[in-house]
Amino acid sequence: MVEAGQILEFLNSFNNPHLGLLVDIGHLNVSATSLNFDKIEFLEKLSNHIKAFHLSKNNGRTDQNLPLDGDEWFLEILKNEKFKKLPKVLEINKEVSTDELLKSVSIAESLSV
Repeated sequence: MVEAGQILEFLNSFNNPHLGLLVDIGHLNVSATSLNFDKIEFLEKLSNHIKAFHLSKNNGRTDQNLPLDGDEWFLEILKNEKFKKLPKVLEINKEVSTDELLKSVSIAESLSV
């Protein structure tokens, strides 16, 4: 299942408000690039079912789990009221500096205010 419609159909078949999606932003970026679909549209279509996010940055070709630097494609949409209060977990490569990690934390925190 990759298309938003397929995922919606699957989730709706359970009719359970406690069942939802954990969206890994890095995986979404790679999938959208390789399968040629719109990431923002995907998030918008599934917005009522998203319960949490894994956040990291990558080049769209491989899941690199890079630290956030403030110019990520997803920052504006995650400030949307539907997503603002959802849990956001950083999924960052262990080989980053403390400064890079703190900057990523600050960026992630800014998405929830």
